[in-house]
Amino acid sequence: MALELSSTSSLPTPVEYFSRLCRFPRLKDLHLDLSYLGDGASPTTQTILPPVPQVTHLYIEIGEVGVHAELARCVPLFSGIKRLALDFDNLILAGVGDDGDLDLGGLLQAAPASRLSQLAFIAPCIEDSLHEIPWPGLTIEADLARFHRLTRLSLCYNTFHRAGELFDLLAQHIPRLRYLTLGRFAYVRATKLLSFVRQKGGPGRALREVECDIFYGVVDDDAFPTSMPEDPDVMDGSFQLDEWWDLPLWQFDFTFAQARELVEAGQEVGVRITGEILDAIGTETARAHEQAYLDGRRDEWDGSRLISLFEFE
Repeated sequence: MALELSSTSSLPTPVEYFSRLCRFPRLKDLHLDLSYLGDGASPTTQTILPPVPQVTHLYIEIGEVGVHAELARCVPLFSGIKRLALDFDNLILAGVGDDGDLDLGGLLQAAPASRLSQLAFIAPCIEDSLHEIPWPGLTIEADLARFHRLTRLSLCYNTFHRAGELFDLLAQHIPRLRYLTLGRFAYVRATKLLSFVRQKGGPGRALREVECDIFYGVVDDDAFPTSMPEDPDVMDGSFQLDEWWDLPLWQFDFTFAQARELVEAGQEVGVRITGEILDAIGTETARAHEQAYLDGRRDEWDGSRLISLFEFE
């Protein structure tokens, strides 16, 4: 049995409200949309509320900073959860928390960890322009250490510090991790990720797959210079690929060469590297080929103009 609840400011105290779900013994999947929950503080109840242990999959949409304290009181009720997903899409798009008051430590410390095997932080609608706007990072690395039974972990944009402390923590505290997902613009240092894959992959080790969506690239099949040699902009080499293609936004600490090295390292130790990074590598490879062709056409064009100039004289 699955249930979706959408909260508003007119709800009773959330922790008491959700505790009533214990009346539904067949309820397994629960989707809580808290995007519009008012940020007024609810009175703290002293009543011992019955748990809701039958729920194994909990998906929470978070839309306001003010709900985190309430969530920290609600989440312990769901003592049997095996999968927990926190969706920050509305929070990020609304720009909530620009004053730096963005902390999920209480919520993550309150979440039952004894059976939790899958944890996801989701921000599906990050756009190219939005990721450049600074907003307070969640930096949840330290709070992950208690989830030692995790086999799947999905991290999104700005949930951890790119310096790489994340991978040291995962290697030390989450030995069963089999699947790791890094969402779009969830920048990491390539050297740290490479080291993690090599350390945790291989025979007898847990890691099986890293889905890397940090970078992406899209080519326009109708805008390949090599397929349109008579186009005026192609003929003189002035054709601009970035006006037609979505080119990967490689970083100073995660380059195209390191992306290829990551795929090769995964093959060496038996860890599948999947996700949009493969499209990004393909796009960058095609870009290099097409740009070399354009450079050659530009040289030919400049040479022919120079020859015609001398012939005219």
